[in-house]
Amino acid sequence: MVTNRRARPTIRCLTEDLGSEIPGLDVGMGDIEGAWLEELRRIAPVSPQGQKRILAIVQPVVYRLRVGSFRGATWVDEGNGVVWLCAVHRREQDSDDDAYAWFADLHAKGRLLPSEDDRLRDRAEAVIRLQRGLTAGLLQLVADALSRRGTELAADLGGYLPCRVLVVDSGGSGGDLVRAERPGAGRAACPRSVA
Repeated sequence: MVTNRRARPTIRCLTEDLGSEIPGLDVGMGDIEGAWLEELRRIAPVSPQGQKRILAIVQPVVYRLRVGSFRGATWVDEGNGVVWLCAVHRREQDSDDDAYAWFADLHAKGRLLPSEDDRLRDRAEAVIRLQRGLTAGLLQLVADALSRRGTELAADLGGYLPCRVLVVDSGGSGGDLVRAERPGAGRAACPRSVA
């Protein structure tokens, strides 16, 4: 069973159903606060286990999420490891405006599942997470090398980008020289005050 799925609302669901604005790229869509996203994050590791299927939609298989008198429609994107919150609407049984009729209508119009904009946003956030992780890893490696001057330290940044760092005395100029290199790609050297 997959347990590291991410939870995300679609842009349409976030803006139209939840009435929220799209945050800047510095905030991941899955990190937005609120009852719906908290519930989605809670169930994502085991979804769709414990969820009931929305029978009004035959294909793809879409599941129900409940917060108070409202219902949500979720879809598990196994290929990308995401549980999407696709729609939210009030439950009004036997009404034309019932949540399940709303979900079926969105599906019939091709507006229920994640769009290309949703996928693009997810990829953009992934790039930012990667950049932040690589930067944090490099800064930690430099900090460790500063505490062990003269010893070359190596790490695989992000689990795949090999990097080596060596801090040496600059020879009397009053600072240290930090040399970082990626094997096979050359090296970069800069005074500690710049690093």
